[in-house]
Amino acid sequence: MKRRLFTWFSFLCLRVNSFVNFLRSIISRGGVPAQKVLRMWEQLSHFQRNIIIGAGVAVFISIFHHHSFISEMEDKAMDFMMYMNQSLPRMSGINAEQTRVKGYVFIDIDQETYQKWGEPYHVPRKQLLKLIQFAAGQAKIVIVDVEISKAGIDPDGDAAFIDYLRNRPETEQAELILVRNLYPGSNKVKPLFFHATGKGKKIHYGLPLFQRDKDFQIRRWFLSQDVCDNDQPTRLLSVQLLADMLAQKAGTEQLNAAAHYSLTTCTKSAGEKNTAQTHSSHSSKKGLLLYNKRTVDLSAHGIGERLIYTIPWKGISNTNHVFAGDILAAADPSSDFLKDTVVVIGASFAESRDIHATPLGNMPGALILLNAVKSMNQWGQIKTPPSWIKWLIEAILIVFMAWVYAKANSFWGTIVIGGTILIIFVPLSFWLFKAGMWVDFAIPVFGMQLHQLVAEYEEKIMLKALKKQ
Repeated sequence: MKRRLFTWFSFLCLRVNSFVNFLRSIISRGGVPAQKVLRMWEQLSHFQRNIIIGAGVAVFISIFHHHSFISEMEDKAMDFMMYMNQSLPRMSGINAEQTRVKGYVFIDIDQETYQKWGEPYHVPRKQLLKLIQFAAGQAKIVIVDVEISKAGIDPDGDAAFIDYLRNRPETEQAELILVRNLYPGSNKVKPLFFHATGKGKKIHYGLPLFQRDKDFQIRRWFLSQDVCDNDQPTRLLSVQLLADMLAQKAGTEQLNAAAHYSLTTCTKSAGEKNTAQTHSSHSSKKGLLLYNKRTVDLSAHGIGERLIYTIPWKGISNTNHVFAGDILAAADPSSDFLKDTVVVIGASFAESRDIHATPLGNMPGALILLNAVKSMNQWGQIKTPPSWIKWLIEAILIVFMAWVYAKANSFWGTIVIGGTILIIFVPLSFWLFKAGMWVDFAIPVFGMQLHQLVAEYEEKIMLKALKKQ
C-alpha cells in the first residue's frame, strides 16, 4: 500500500512539474494570456491560493473516486474499521427488536467430526438430517450450507432426508433455507439429487452470492441472480436477503416480487449445457424492494454491496459456534440456546475446500454466510451520508486546510491537519459505522496528502525566487 502511494505521489509530482514547465515555456514565448493568469495568481493571498488548490484536489478526487486505487483505499479503511470493531459490544451485540432474531449460530462440521465419519466424499445425509432436526426445533431460520446436488453414499439416509423435506412436521416452526450452487462461469444452477418442487412447507432455496476482489478477499455480495434451473428461467435470491425477508416475516407476495426475473429463455450452448441468457452476469431487477418498512436497492453498487463482518473465525465465541460432533454424540442434546436464532450448518474441515479470505482473516464459507445474514439483518445495505452533507464536510475541510497551510509550512500544516482528521473523522466514522453508515476517513487523508504535495512544490518555487533576488 505504501509503495502504491509513493508511486502515485511520484506520478503526480511529475505531472505537476510537466505542467509548470509547459506554463513557463508559454510565458517565455510571450504568451500574454498565460502571463495574465500568472499575475492574477501572484496577486492572490496565500489563503486564496490554498482555497483554489483545495477545490482542485476535491474535484480530482470526485472525478477519480471510482478508480481502483481510491476504491481500494476506501476498502482498506473499511476493513480496518471492521477489524477494530469486531469484538466491541456495539458491533457484536444484537438489536433484537430490529432484527427479530436473538442470535447467530454456526453448527460446525469440523475436521474431527469429519474424520470420525470416515472422511466420506459427501456429508452423510443421515447425520445432516439429525443436525437440521436439532436446530429446527428452536431456531427461527436454519440455513444448510452443505452440497446436496448429488446423492450421498447411503441410499437409506438419502431417502430419509427426502422424506423429511417433503413431510416436515408441523411442530418445526423454523424456516429452512437450502443453499444451491451455480456451475463455475455459468448461470445454470446445479440440480438437486431430489425433485426441487417436491419440498414441503417453509423450505426455500438461496444462492451464496459473493464477489472476490483482486486480493482474493470476499467483501461484497449480490442480492439476487437470474438463473436457469431445470431448463427453466427463474430468479433465486441470495441467502442473506432471503433470510432477512423471512426474519421480517415478509409475505408470499413480497417474496414473489423479490424473485421477479427479467430472464426470458434458457438456451443450449455449444457444449449442450443449458445456460441462462441474461443482460449481464449478475443481472438484477432494477428498483427498490420494500418489506416490513425496509427498503433494499436490488441494483446497488459500490458501498451498497459491502457486507459488515462482525463474527471472526479465529477467536469465535462459544455462543456463535457449536461443533456438530458434540451435538451428535450427546444422548439428549438441548437446543434451547438456539431459540429464535439464525443457524447455519456448514463445514470447516479442510477437504471441503470452503475456506476463504476475508477482512477478518480466513474463514469457512458457512461463517461468511452467517456474517452476511447478520449484516443484512442488522444494518441492511451500508449507506453514505446525503450528498449535501458530504459537500459541506468537503467545503469545511478545504477552508480549514487552506487556513492551516497559509499559517504554517507544509510539514507542520500536515501534522495539524492529520491530527485533526485523526481526532475528529476517525471517531465519527467509528460512531456512524455501528449504525450501518460509512463516512470515509481515508479520502480526507488522501486529499491532505495531495494538498501537501502542491504546498511543498509552491514552497520550493518561492525559495528559488528568493534566492534569485
